[in-house]
Amino acid sequence: MVIIALCSWLIGAVLGTRFRVHALLPAALLGFVMLALVAVIKEVAISSMLAALAVHVVALQLGYMGGVFARFCITAARTPSHRSLHSTMAQSQH
Repeated sequence: MVIIALCSWLIGAVLGTRFRVHALLPAALLGFVMLALVAVIKEVAISSMLAALAVHVVALQLGYMGGVFARFCITAARTPSHRSLHSTMAQSQH
């Protein structure tokens, strides 16, 4: 379960830095298919498979939120603040 959570979180973080929220649905569906196939092959109980699917979806969304926050912070750091521009103009007038 920990590996599923970590991988899903990282995939969500990458999606959050690059794509809009609509990218989560195909990623979640692809994860459902992959986890269901592995569960059928390994003959895992349905309750364990459903728990893995829930962990996948939650970790994917949390990772996406983290990626969006990282994108916001990077964008905010690149944008010059109005305060520094104003203080530069005030010094040049004196």
